Amino acid sequence: MSATDYFAAHASSEQEQLRLQGLELTWDPITHRRLLAAGVGEGQRALVVGAGRGSITRLLAELTGTRVVAADVDPRFLDPADPRYEIRRLDITDPTVLPGERFDVIHCRFLLMHLGDPLAVLRTLARCLTPSGFLLVEEPNMHTWAAADPSQPGADLLSRVISCALQATEAAGVWRNAIGPRLPSLLSQAGLRVSACEGTCFLADRSDPARHAFATQSLQLVAANAIAAGSLTAPELQAALGLLRDQQISVVSPTLFGAVAHRP
Repeated sequence: MSATDYFAAHASSEQEQLRLQGLELTWDPITHRRLLAAGVGEGQRALVVGAGRGSITRLLAELTGTRVVAADVDPRFLDPADPRYEIRRLDITDPTVLPGERFDVIHCRFLLMHLGDPLAVLRTLARCLTPSGFLLVEEPNMHTWAAADPSQPGADLLSRVISCALQATEAAGVWRNAIGPRLPSLLSQAGLRVSACEGTCFLADRSDPARHAFATQSLQLVAANAIAAGSLTAPELQAALGLLRDQQISVVSPTLFGAVAHRP
């Protein structure tokens, strides 16, 4: 996957920074819990693939006490002056990357859903694990993203707009909407042993403006595919975005599955 293949590649740096910040506020606590449960600890060498703004990279540096490798096809939001991590600009879909390197902890989140051959990437990551190491992969089921209460005014419109946007985005080949539930099967095919897998979603309501802002920015990006396909109109999108911006409707998030895998 090149940087220009990414669904948010054409967003401004400011917009993408805000979206990634919302993603971190939403999902980092869940990732933190999963890393602790998987057995992250002092002295382990760690790799984060798809490092984004570096929040999980910094977290792993704190948990392991080591300098983490932060890999991303577009590392513009990582700080080259931060001593806690080493930045690698790399395309993980290239099977020749990371030759001979081994890590005790490997993490990726919202990565496989964007890739043409996620199984090949999992095989690359499996090759990079130490015998006692673990891989934590977090991927979504986007289909749980919808208005929480159909009786709320505007709920039908919002859910329909989200559904149209998701269908058009998958049809355009931008991502897979439901790769999260497939993680155990994919990891097993990659030759790994799955020790845990669970999914988490949440309810964003009026008391949670950061999550509403994240949902608004994400919907605006993915709905462009539905407008281009003719399954959604610009006024319908603006009406749905208005409902989110005004925090008039409680929204169920996508479900983020987390699977932990080891070498057999």
